Amino acid sequence: MAKIKKYFLVVLMAFVALVLVGCGGSAPVELPAPTEVTVNYDIYDGSESDPYLLVGSVMYLSATVNEGADATVTWSLAATDRAELVEEDGSAVITGKVPGDIEVTCTSVKDPSVKQTVKIEVVLSNDFNAILTQAIAEIKSKLPVYVDGDFELPKLDNDNISVTYLSKLKNEWSDGMFDYEEAYEGSDLEYQFTVKLAYRGVSSEAIIAVRVVSDVENNAFTNLETAQAEVAAFMADYTAEVFNENAKGAAEGASASWNDTGKPAVMLPTSTTDKNGNKIKIYWEMETIVGGTLELKKYEVVGEDAKYYLAYAKGLIDETYKLSAFFQLNDKLVKDVYFVTCDGYDPEEIVAYFLETNQTIANVYELTKPFITLNAVDSKKEFQKISVEYAVEDGTIAKLTPVEKTSSTGVKTIESYRLQGLKSGTTTLTATFYYGKTANIVMKDVLDENGNPLKDETGAIVQEETIEYSYRYAYEYKIELTVKK
Repeated sequence: MAKIKKYFLVVLMAFVALVLVGCGGSAPVELPAPTEVTVNYDIYDGSESDPYLLVGSVMYLSATVNEGADATVTWSLAATDRAELVEEDGSAVITGKVPGDIEVTCTSVKDPSVKQTVKIEVVLSNDFNAILTQAIAEIKSKLPVYVDGDFELPKLDNDNISVTYLSKLKNEWSDGMFDYEEAYEGSDLEYQFTVKLAYRGVSSEAIIAVRVVSDVENNAFTNLETAQAEVAAFMADYTAEVFNENAKGAAEGASASWNDTGKPAVMLPTSTTDKNGNKIKIYWEMETIVGGTLELKKYEVVGEDAKYYLAYAKGLIDETYKLSAFFQLNDKLVKDVYFVTCDGYDPEEIVAYFLETNQTIANVYELTKPFITLNAVDSKKEFQKISVEYAVEDGTIAKLTPVEKTSSTGVKTIESYRLQGLKSGTTTLTATFYYGKTANIVMKDVLDENGNPLKDETGAIVQEETIEYSYRYAYEYKIELTVKK
């Protein structure tokens, strides 16, 4: 917050008194030229001992002269884009624009040789640590990416910040020049060095890096970037939601006898050659989803580079996979990440499949038989992650009886429902399709015939293991059911 000096108020009151005296009608007295001019800080940021001007803030300056002298002055600002100055009732009003030093001069009108110039710092903010953080970012932005010789180390726009550069060996580059001979070790490398900053009692340091190379246009890093760009262009077709169509198209023209998944496959690039004839190897990794629709397969032959391919099968829902490529050129290794999205089936497609291949009735159905069986799971096992539950709105017209199957481990699951007509009439049968069904074994209270927890002879609540299911999605399909008896 800007400070207001009490002296400023005293000067203002004296000025008003002079005006009132002048109104008495006496002849004006010509005052002599001053022998000295003193600049006063009336409104400022910082402290009285260290006033400064914040960017966006305003500073007010006034002037005093030796007693009995003409106090008429003008103000000027040395050419700069760091601040703006306007004169207001004999004072200077300065607005801070850009960090750095500015020079303001107060000159006597009576004798222009009598003047005072003050230096004022425009400060970005009162958070000096933040200023140093920004200064480090400025240095990084001014550094060249590739270095094949000595170069002048960056200078900050704000020269009030002290900057010291130290080499990896902690030698100070006092001449302001990067020492290429000290940094280059015979091969292209990323060279790290230290920058130390100090400003208004606060200090900071950071490790920054440049790539020291033999040739700024043809080096290990630029050649790796070229390989990365080639693979990124290849992967562009497989990062959109249309991945499944592209994958199938790629598989149709490929002879991949070692693809034992039976799924469409996309061969991934595993090497390329740089402009110097050096081989760049490419390795792949993928974060897998258990039971997911996309698999990264690795195929190895003795004496050859490993081959990688993506095996794809359309799944129940859209799934996104994180695929990583590692590019290796001699001792250099870089990584790129791609996100591949595989289209899943829409709920309508799943319902259509069940209507076509399972004993699941159409959206309008007339029940004339004593009963029919409705599958609760896919009989062809193509959609093993989907289950279907049925419910009748009017239980007096039709009745549903679940048919359970017990596995070798004793787990019971509902395989189908028996739909039986009780009397003629029309009601609604709801088939709910569940995606991604996950079985969880939990302990639940056993309830008595009144729905209350059952207790044993000790008074403890009786519990039993049961299976609860969690689902990723659920889709309801309504069927108009007419029973004829």
